[in-house]
Amino acid sequence: MAIGYNVWRVAGLPPVEPLSPAQRLYALIDGAQLDDFRRHFRETRGVLGKVNLAGSTLSAQLENAGQHLLYLEGIEALAHVLERIVRSGSSHGALSVIVSSLELFALADALRKRLHVTLPDQFDCVSRFFDGRVTPHWLSVLKPEQREVFTAFASQWWVVSHEHVWVSLACTEIDPDPFDQPMSITERQQADMIDACYPYTVIDHFELTDPELLERLPPAEQYAWFARALAAARRHGIDDGPQSMLFCTLTLTRGERFYEAPAWHQGLTQVQQGQTRLRDLMKAIDD
Repeated sequence: MAIGYNVWRVAGLPPVEPLSPAQRLYALIDGAQLDDFRRHFRETRGVLGKVNLAGSTLSAQLENAGQHLLYLEGIEALAHVLERIVRSGSSHGALSVIVSSLELFALADALRKRLHVTLPDQFDCVSRFFDGRVTPHWLSVLKPEQREVFTAFASQWWVVSHEHVWVSLACTEIDPDPFDQPMSITERQQADMIDACYPYTVIDHFELTDPELLERLPPAEQYAWFARALAAARRHGIDDGPQSMLFCTLTLTRGERFYEAPAWHQGLTQVQQGQTRLRDLMKAIDD
């Protein structure tokens, strides 16, 4: 992330629609994306109640990495939460905002039920819908009827998109909650979900290995850049992790459409046919 840049200062407060007397305002926080949740959120003005979705008997380390549902007195309380988020994290997936008529513990139970998903091989895993980076992509791969049931706990659901602006996720609260756990997804849905989230893996890779190179891109444009780069890599038959990362590196160092140059076009055809490797091609081409 660019020095001095904080996505939460850029995004500000979400434009939550006015609440009816029956509705409640909640913050869903992914503690794993913050620096010490317990320290920053030990006491926060306007927080009427707090539940850790993983349980209340966790070690400090596990509690910090957990998912926390905060019942808020109103928008002013959300502003106080946002102040803490600004000080404790820079990932735009750390905070989601939910409006629901459910009381705190009922909503926590509804969210816990949705943590479990069954993959095509019948393996059970955790759905990371509590990560605001993942949420829009998770909902996008669901079938319409799955999406309607999955989002039935909320009348509003706000997350910060990869463009670092608040977006409202389509949802309609249904009473009683029709969700039947666990939700099962197909191989196609699983593959689409992996593809949609992989640009974040690339961003994390560059933040750890070469942050100066990553800073060539404005933070709010990084996801879209790498999504395009990975799509181009797949068109050239490159879909394994290390070579995909290398292809993304080339878009930063040689230009986003470097592959259109004649020498690269010819060389990438050889890569696709298994005649050479991308790393060897990079050494062979003298730009």
